[in-house]
Amino acid sequence: MGHPDGAHTHGHGGGGLGELVVILLAVAVLGPAVAAAVAELLHLLVIVAVVLAAVTVAGGAALLAFRVSRGRQNAARVLYQVTPAPPRPPPLPSQPRPAIEPPRPEVHVHHHWHGLDAEDVAEILRRQLP
Repeated sequence: MGHPDGAHTHGHGGGGLGELVVILLAVAVLGPAVAAAVAELLHLLVIVAVVLAAVTVAGGAALLAFRVSRGRQNAARVLYQVTPAPPRPPPLPSQPRPAIEPPRPEVHVHHHWHGLDAEDVAEILRRQLP
């Protein structure tokens, strides 16, 4: 420490009691307001934390739903790509085949005459008999 040279003064004297009274008066007057402000700040922080947690949970659920849906879409694409195309029908013959082939003698022919009148049945039988 150096020697005081007289260029400055130190606060020696009765200022300590006055400062203590001012501090106690400020705490008494401002204490409830400060306590209310701190309580409101804590309340706000709790609300922000709950909102952030809810957004995080909702985002996680949305991501999970997206991945499940995307997986099903990819599976459908794979199944669609793997499934072979149906075979093409053979080309039509150049000569049309008869709709009804002539009956062979060794084959039994079984007829159903639903909704025909007697003249139609007689005509069909005339054509079938040798």
